[in-house]
Amino acid sequence: MRFATLTYLDTCADNSGASLLSFRPRDSIRRSTGQFGVWFVGGAVRPFTIASAPDDELLQLGTRLHSGSRIKRGLKALRPGDEVRLLGPFGGITLADDSRPIVHLIQGIGATLARSLIRQWPSRRHTLVQVGAPYFGVELAPLVESAIYPGTRDEFNAAIPRTVAAEAGADYVVAGSSGFSKAVQFSLRSAGVARDRIHAEGFIGLPNLAA
Repeated sequence: MRFATLTYLDTCADNSGASLLSFRPRDSIRRSTGQFGVWFVGGAVRPFTIASAPDDELLQLGTRLHSGSRIKRGLKALRPGDEVRLLGPFGGITLADDSRPIVHLIQGIGATLARSLIRQWPSRRHTLVQVGAPYFGVELAPLVESAIYPGTRDEFNAAIPRTVAAEAGADYVVAGSSGFSKAVQFSLRSAGVARDRIHAEGFIGLPNLAA
C-alpha cells in the first residue's frame, strides 16, 4: 500500500463544466504517464485519473463537481490547506519515447488522461477526437495538431477509420467508460491498428468505492 498526503491548493473551472483541482504532495511521489490514484476525501473513496504530467510539480485531479455524490461534495468542500489521502498511483500508459504521433480517442471527462499525456510529451504530434462534452477543450485544443469534437456517437465512430487512415503508425490512447473503451478498441482493430499500438486507461471497470 502506497499512501500519500496531499495538500489542497485550489480549483479552476472551465467553461465546459469540468474542474481541475490542484494539490501539493507532502513528499515526493514517483509517477509515470496515464496513472490513476484512489482518492480519500471527506469520508468517500474513489479512483480518479491523475490529470497532471509526471514531471509537473503539482498533482492534479480533473472531474465534474455537479453530480452531488459524496466524493464530489467532499471535493467541493475543500479549502486551501486541507489534506486528502491518495493510495497509489497505479497503472499507467506505456508508450515508446519517440516521435510517433498519439491519437486520443476520448469520451467526456476521459480528457484528463489526454491532458496528462499531452503535457508530458508536448513535442509529439497529438490528435484529439472527443465525443461528449469538450472537457478541457479550451486548454487542450491549442496544444494538439488537430482537435475533433463529433456531435454524436455515430459521428465519432465514423471518425475512427478516417483518423486511422490519416495517422498511420500512431499510438492510440482510449479513455472513457468500459463499454466505450471496448467498442473503440474493437473499431481500431477492425481498422487494422496493431494491438500493441492501442492503449486503454488502466482503471476502467473499478467500482465507485464511495462510502
